Amino acid sequence: MLSFEQLSCVTHLYISVTHSIVVVTVETVKVSDKYRVVITESVRESVPVVVGQEVLEIPLGDAILVIPLPKDPDEVLKKYLGDVRFSRKARESAEKLMMAEAEKAP
Repeated sequence: MLSFEQLSCVTHLYISVTHSIVVVTVETVKVSDKYRVVITESVRESVPVVVGQEVLEIPLGDAILVIPLPKDPDEVLKKYLGDVRFSRKARESAEKLMMAEAEKAP
């Protein structure tokens, strides 16, 4: 495992993933006074994100993992689940259940 000091002077990182070698471009960015970071052009080219798109930020010890959320989550769900349709009765039943759970919450 590379230390932070070693990573700060690396420009490419080679990672072995299931017997394949993946080349990852590593870039250093600064955190602004408002805790903002810039996603560099080379990263945007490999992981397409657009202005205004939401991302997940996950703290991992002394690192932060940033995962772009899909622009249309319904389309992604449809891709994996197919065209799921709910009857009015099923929707009303789920709505009652959720309202009951919400009323129990502190």
